[in-house]
Amino acid sequence: MVQIYYRGKQVKNQGHMLATSEVLSLPGVVFSFIHRCLFHSWDSPAPLLKNASLSESKARELYLQVIQNMRKMFQEARLVHADLSEFNMLYHNGDAYIIDVSQSVEHDHPHALEFLRKDCSNINEFFVKHGVAVMTVRELFDFITDPNITSQNIDQYLDKAMVIAAERTSEERSSQDGVDEEVFKKAYIPRTLTEVSHYERDVDLVRTQEEESAISGQNDNILYQTLTGLKKDLSGVQTVPALLEDDCSSSQEEEEEEEEEEEEEQQQREEEDGEGGSARETSNQSTQAREEEEGEGGQDEEGQMMSASCLNLHLTANHQRAELRAAASELYEQQKLYLYKLTE
Repeated sequence: MVQIYYRGKQVKNQGHMLATSEVLSLPGVVFSFIHRCLFHSWDSPAPLLKNASLSESKARELYLQVIQNMRKMFQEARLVHADLSEFNMLYHNGDAYIIDVSQSVEHDHPHALEFLRKDCSNINEFFVKHGVAVMTVRELFDFITDPNITSQNIDQYLDKAMVIAAERTSEERSSQDGVDEEVFKKAYIPRTLTEVSHYERDVDLVRTQEEESAISGQNDNILYQTLTGLKKDLSGVQTVPALLEDDCSSSQEEEEEEEEEEEEEQQQREEEDGEGGSARETSNQSTQAREEEEGEGGQDEEGQMMSASCLNLHLTANHQRAELRAAASELYEQQKLYLYKLTE
């Protein structure tokens, strides 16, 4: 009966994995019955990751691969392995393959988040032994559960997280893990906001903490901000991963400065164009005034010429009338003389 139960659970989990084809497209998540067919040859099976000989650089590469596959299982397949360690991974052709997924639980299982925390702890402990500067358990837990991490910013997130991890000493990491371990053991972690019973109390608690603790989120006992997509101070929805918030703010400030510079340059160009336009307008007005003056001068000359012509015509007409009167007077005298001679 136990074997039938686990076989049925394995098939059920396989359905979740097949529903997320992207997970299966990467060499990272397989089932135990697959690895027996795929990796076991007649001579040598694929070794457990525990028995693989790894350099420090290769171990770091596998660490990033494994934690990304853990995130894919949680975010896309909605599963938590619940028993993930170097004993449940195979090393084949330079990649780590997760096996024995039959005991995995769905993400809404009552103890799913506690199982996930334990998986994070196991993975960190193994890779620390191979010299990898790993995240803290809390940081890895947040990376896997943060809904704001996307395919566009995951590489940037991991780069920054690994830089922070490399700058942290092993003593600091162990100390932080100890604090997180106690918090995880004692604190209830709601999976959704509907499971948060005292939201107002939590907001007041966050506000009373010191600013650095509230921003880092490492010294508080409120653990559901990242999982539920809220800001660290619970003031609203977090739109970008908290780790990248400063980078996004810097980018936005740079973009705003560039936009302001462009606006200033455009305004200067407009002012210069305005001054040039004013000068051109003044020049056009001067040209128009000169043309009007020249037009008026031309009209005066034309008027004078017309007046002189009219005067000449008038004088000519008067002269002709005088000549006609003289001719008529002469003709009248001749007629008088002719009549006088006839009467004699």
